[in-house]
Amino acid sequence: MKRLILLFLLALLSWKKIYALEFYNGDYPQALQKAKTENKLLLLYFTAKWCGPCKYMEAYIYPDLVLTEYVKQHYVALKIDVDTQDGKLLYIRSHQPKGPMGVPSFIILNEKEEVLRKTVGGMKLDQLKDFFLIDKNTKSIYTLLADSLAKEQLVISQKKPSGFTKFLYNSMFSNWKPALKFGTNIMGYQGKALQNEPVLGYEIGFFMDLSFKYNEKTRPGFWHKARYVFQPGLSITSKGGNIKTNNVEARLTAHYLELGLLNSYQFKGFGYFRLFASPYAATRLWAKTKIDGDPTHHNFSNDFNKMDYGLRFGLSRYMGSFEPYLGYNLGLQDIKTGTEIVHNRGFYLSFALIFGK
Repeated sequence: MKRLILLFLLALLSWKKIYALEFYNGDYPQALQKAKTENKLLLLYFTAKWCGPCKYMEAYIYPDLVLTEYVKQHYVALKIDVDTQDGKLLYIRSHQPKGPMGVPSFIILNEKEEVLRKTVGGMKLDQLKDFFLIDKNTKSIYTLLADSLAKEQLVISQKKPSGFTKFLYNSMFSNWKPALKFGTNIMGYQGKALQNEPVLGYEIGFFMDLSFKYNEKTRPGFWHKARYVFQPGLSITSKGGNIKTNNVEARLTAHYLELGLLNSYQFKGFGYFRLFASPYAATRLWAKTKIDGDPTHHNFSNDFNKMDYGLRFGLSRYMGSFEPYLGYNLGLQDIKTGTEIVHNRGFYLSFALIFGK
């Protein structure tokens, strides 16, 4: 019985090994010599530990059986870490003349160190298969840069990619994109016993933008997931209004931490405009009171509930990485204690900067 289990485990391990690209365990000169000896092309795969698209392709693209067998028969594949000294040098040598830079990067060489094909960026399975379908007699694009010249350039560009550069690059290849937003609002307390005079406020925050690309093979209809955008996020915002209690007139401004779940849709025929609705929930962080002509401090914050919730809705305009929003804040929570019903309501205008879009 133990022998059967052992045989099963060995078979399982060997089966898993088939479904993965096999990279040559050696350096570039050894891989080039191996390609010459076996009469194969040399595949250079440039990657980095911080590369999001690289991790995705290694987990979901490379394990394809057809891809694995084809690369094994026609290529000597070499995996290069661009953050190592040798990796940087080879990257500079192989990415000349100037062109797209980044990782993942795929380069196909012949035995003369001539580049037959090159691409930079993540690819789908079909795209990667098409990239590998190349004849050895294909006309070369350029020849690798001399080692001495590459070393000179390496000295000049010795700095590693900054954290912000890595952040932006990974954002370009993800459906989830980070964003910052800022704006202003004109809010007021809606209640019978309160003066309904709008107060100017602010909002600033952070959110994640989830969107999908169109499939180039199909034309999107009226309903299509590529028209939908989801933007959950946190923001700090101020809301307030003029109040009158016990013959005292004052302006109360409350500052909230707000969680919003914005859903927008670009309807066919609306161009780049999107209709959005965003349920929200907020908790008050602090509040301040200003009374004209009265030096005595009056604290009205205890007369108001700490929590607020409601719905934001309006119109936005898609402009790539920049997106403006014009909407209405419909507060649904009765924010005042006691019998009087009061809501936070008013208009707002905000702007978003979406990274990697």
